Amino acid sequence: MKTLQRSLSILTLSLALGACAGQQTQTTVPVESTPPPVAPTPEPTPAPTPTPAPVVHAEAHLTNGHITLEHQIMFDTDAAHIQEGPSSAVLTDLAALMRENTQIRRVRIEGHTDTRGVAARNQTLSQQRAEAVAAYLRGHGFENIQFEAVGYGATQPLCRETTDACHERNRRVEFTITDPAPAPAAQ
Repeated sequence: MKTLQRSLSILTLSLALGACAGQQTQTTVPVESTPPPVAPTPEPTPAPTPTPAPVVHAEAHLTNGHITLEHQIMFDTDAAHIQEGPSSAVLTDLAALMRENTQIRRVRIEGHTDTRGVAARNQTLSQQRAEAVAAYLRGHGFENIQFEAVGYGATQPLCRETTDACHERNRRVEFTITDPAPAPAAQ
């Protein structure tokens, strides 16, 4: 009898297993969860360095070997003393322009007067004013540039009228570059 019971149990178990074979069961197996690997963060690409805008000079301009001024350097009346207050913007811009143009090695500073007064006094005054501008520039960091001061007096007027405006135009300081450094060789 035991054998029969055993056979029946096996048969029942076999039938139960066969019935279950048609169904799929899902078993969950606990799996240790590991985070997905993290890709290394790339170094940020630095922003491109902006190209500096060209410096625009309001008072001094370099053109064809000459430095021209929008406004004149002012001097005390009948003297070679520079009025630094009224001439401040011109002198600052002139110095900045010369610092940017490192190829400049020699500059002729030319002093001019108007036609009023005695010719010999005008000649002396124009020379002294040119020398005063050269001394000012040397004193502001331009020891490496050779300045030649030349006074022309009233011999090279820009206009010949006897008006105040014409006299003012003729009283001036001009700058001629006489020795720029050679340009670098093209490669």
